[in-house]
Amino acid sequence: MLGPWSMAARLRGCHCRGCFRTANIRNFFARRRLTTTIAAAKRATGASTANPRRRRVIGSDIYTACYATLLGAATVVDVTRKDDRRRYLDRRIEEAKNALDSVLDEAARLRREEKGEGGEEEDEEEIVLTPKPFRDSSWMSFEALEHICRAPPERLLPQKDKMEDRRETLIRLEIDMGWDYIERGQSLRPLWHTGTSSLTAVTETLLAEEAESLGALTVGREPTNELQIDKVTNMVNLLIDALIFAARFKTEEDPWSDRLAQNLESAHTLVRLLRGDGYPRYMFPNMDPRNAVLTRCKLDELNRRIMTEFMPQSRMVWVTKICYNLLVCGFPPSIQNYNTLIWGFTELGEHDLAWAVVESLLFYGHLRPTKGTVLALLAHFRMKRDIEGFYAILKRMTAVDNRGIGLGRRPADDGKGIAHLRKRADECNLVLSEGVYVEIMPIDRMFIEAVAEGLVDFGSVYDAAILLVSCLREGWMVNLDILDRFLRICADQMAEKAAAILIEGFLEHIDEAIALIYQLGEHSIRKIRRIFMIWDSKSQFKAHERMMHSGWDEPPIKRFKQLLTALWLQENVLLYTKVNESIQKATAALKNKDTNPLHSPLDLRLERANSHMDDAIRSWKVGKVRLDDTSWLAKVHWIHETHEQTRAFLIAAEYMVLNFIAKAAMPGGLRTSKHYDQRVPIATRVRWFKEAMTPGTWRHAAATCFTVKQEVDFAIKCILFEVLPDEWIGNLWDMRNARGDICVDTVMRYTGRWLRKMKKLSRKSREAYWRGEIQYSEVLKRNKIRQDEELGELQDNSREVERARKEIFPHFPPLPAPLAYQDFIDEAKIIKFEKRLRKERRLAKQAGEAKLEKLEEDAKKKVLLAKEAEEAKLKKLKEDAKKKVLLAKEAEEAKLKKLEEDAKEKALLMIEAVVNLRKFKQESKKEGLLPNEAEEAEKYVKHLKKEAKRARRKAKRAREEAMEKITQEEETEEKITKEDSLILGTRIMEAEKEERTQMTAREIVMDPETFFAQMTMPEDEEEERSPKGKKAKRKERKKKQIFELEKVMDSDTFKAQMCG
Repeated sequence: MLGPWSMAARLRGCHCRGCFRTANIRNFFARRRLTTTIAAAKRATGASTANPRRRRVIGSDIYTACYATLLGAATVVDVTRKDDRRRYLDRRIEEAKNALDSVLDEAARLRREEKGEGGEEEDEEEIVLTPKPFRDSSWMSFEALEHICRAPPERLLPQKDKMEDRRETLIRLEIDMGWDYIERGQSLRPLWHTGTSSLTAVTETLLAEEAESLGALTVGREPTNELQIDKVTNMVNLLIDALIFAARFKTEEDPWSDRLAQNLESAHTLVRLLRGDGYPRYMFPNMDPRNAVLTRCKLDELNRRIMTEFMPQSRMVWVTKICYNLLVCGFPPSIQNYNTLIWGFTELGEHDLAWAVVESLLFYGHLRPTKGTVLALLAHFRMKRDIEGFYAILKRMTAVDNRGIGLGRRPADDGKGIAHLRKRADECNLVLSEGVYVEIMPIDRMFIEAVAEGLVDFGSVYDAAILLVSCLREGWMVNLDILDRFLRICADQMAEKAAAILIEGFLEHIDEAIALIYQLGEHSIRKIRRIFMIWDSKSQFKAHERMMHSGWDEPPIKRFKQLLTALWLQENVLLYTKVNESIQKATAALKNKDTNPLHSPLDLRLERANSHMDDAIRSWKVGKVRLDDTSWLAKVHWIHETHEQTRAFLIAAEYMVLNFIAKAAMPGGLRTSKHYDQRVPIATRVRWFKEAMTPGTWRHAAATCFTVKQEVDFAIKCILFEVLPDEWIGNLWDMRNARGDICVDTVMRYTGRWLRKMKKLSRKSREAYWRGEIQYSEVLKRNKIRQDEELGELQDNSREVERARKEIFPHFPPLPAPLAYQDFIDEAKIIKFEKRLRKERRLAKQAGEAKLEKLEEDAKKKVLLAKEAEEAKLKKLKEDAKKKVLLAKEAEEAKLKKLEEDAKEKALLMIEAVVNLRKFKQESKKEGLLPNEAEEAEKYVKHLKKEAKRARRKAKRAREEAMEKITQEEETEEKITKEDSLILGTRIMEAEKEERTQMTAREIVMDPETFFAQMTMPEDEEEERSPKGKKAKRKERKKKQIFELEKVMDSDTFKAQMCG
């Protein structure tokens, strides 16, 4: 809201720093400063941390500050009203625009009505925008660039490995022929040498554009409102983050490390503190154009100074300084500042940092690029060795990519801007690309040279030859350095296509080619000779193939002679110049006389003169030998390619012949992989075919077996196809159409799946299905018989009517044949019958649904009641069995306790008897008793021991009997529970079976056609219908059910559930 008042205050005050900082709304609300921010910023720029000298305050400063502050406070109250006013005005403007559009449409309609049909055509021609493409001096070069950009993407594949392999082969051939590269040291020259001719042009162009920008601002791309300045601020912030990220990643530091983020001297901390203070605080450049231009030039100067002192080891420090300059700059950066950063980082070899700037410009920026921008982008991708990015820039330049290079674009269906587009089509270069009109930059010689040099660096000599020929078409002089490098790489690669394009271009533009040849040096002339040898070596004749169709006196041959003559003249001029220099050196050596005649005799001077002449003659001979060797190498290369093409043709012919023989003569068209094995001679393979076609040989017997096997497979497939339903057969036919054939295994797999599906159904459902299918087929048969009878009656009636007509009216022409009416009646009857059948089916379906729903409910209730009753019985049986077991256990425990007590009493008695016996022995010894009494006592003790043993045996036997009784009771309980569970399981299965039959019956009643389509008639239907077959099936089913139930009862999970 304070924008207008700030502008008014700025006009009344002076143009000093205080006035601008006070009047600007952004600076007014962001006056906070931190000492840490100032110290960090000054450390980054190397400035002093001491306080600067204060400026004397003048009256204009105080007036401006008070004026802006008071008016700003006064306008806060008026915010709501002004917002409403702005909305009202915006709405009125939008309504006016809509009214204007409607008025224009109405006027166009009236004009068409006045003009009539012709007027409508003229008006349509006016409305349809067809901007003429630019036809200036660069049109043919633009066509060449567009042709290169629309080439297939296979050309972008890396060609370095291919070049190196081919170069090794050439070096080996040259060494074998006696022309040793290693002795001359030329085999070590780099294949990927980067040219410098276009790089100097980039620097010159950028400096020239910067000098031109000092005059005025860039028109049409400067921010003029708050929204645009916010977009520019966001773009700069993204650029700064990308530069810091790239610099940290390059120095092998973690970009998101907490240690770096908390470090007060790091770039992240500096940027965070500056943004906290409100930076970047960009002002509108159109308010002070002169100051904006000077500020941007100062920014370029500081960035260049940083890049001259740039060191890769301290990369983060220098990037931090550049980011600081971008943040504290008073105006948003221009396209010249972006060009400086791109080209500076590219020259330093910091391609990651340069890519961050390029990405910000192409994908986030809205600046209008210049000629230097495009040249810097091409140089960046060329020095980065990014062929995809290089071709992407070419596509943007030529509008093959409808995003364009950033000059301007508009959709073609924008009817409101037709007049504006017409104007732009006349003023600038517009191209229609995929429904979008894209503005492109005019192509000149500098662009073509930069692109051609990049293509030569990437090894794309074919595209480079197209561009060089386009330069000749335009009448531009080709850069000699680029041409020399192109000729060398073309000769090294033996690129006959590029050589043919170049020489054909020379022949089409003979005057420009001759002027170019007269400026070449000795080495370039020799390379052109090699290109001619490569071009001519592809033909078996002396002249080229394309020139053999015309006579020797016609223009193409004349131009070819002129070109050869120019080459010969320039070569001889250079040779004579060199010979002249050698003669001058020889004469100087002859005239050279030292002070002492003994040190320079005449024979020594003659020898020196002869050596100079011999060097001149030797160099000429060596050049001739090299040309001959190049011709032979090119011929060898041509022979190799011809051999490969002939080999491919022979392989294709062999395949066709063998395939024809196999189809025509082999039994069943039998073919194997050995018949097409190229490693086996063709005679051997033909002999195999003959043996297979001759009866009595083992190959013929094997082929016959395979033929029989194919017939059997076909018969099996036919039989299996009859079993499968139509839907599954359709899937198999789709598979056959896709693969060419289907094997028996696939059909058998489908059949097995279908039979397993049939097996899961119950017997009743299958019988219902077969019965329903038979009924349906019988209904169809009856309907057909009835239709035939009705048709017969109609035909008889029509014949009787015709006979009566002939008898009564013999001379009248016959009536029209009643077949059409009869057909109509038949169709009507068929339609009526179908309607009635559909109605009956619908009613049966509804009735069947109601019945089935009732049956389902009853079956569910019965199943639930049966389950509840069986569960109650099982619970009662379990409780009774547990009670019996507990009672038996208690009785046995009581018996065992009693037996143990008796055994203990007898043991005590035995112990007392033993003690008494011992006492008695001692007393008898003392008193002298008779031995008979002692013996009786011992007998009594033995008797007691025997009784104790008997008691133990009885207790043991009683315990064992108790355990046996317990185990027998448990077994009986398990048997009872198992029988009960079997009865329960059989009842549940019967209930489920009834429910399943009801469901299948429902399916049959609901939709019999789909159910019949999913099933087929089983083969064992007759067996099932016979009584013996039914009994056997029933017995087997019962056995299977009992076996499955026993399995279930024996499982641990079932026991655990029952016990739980």
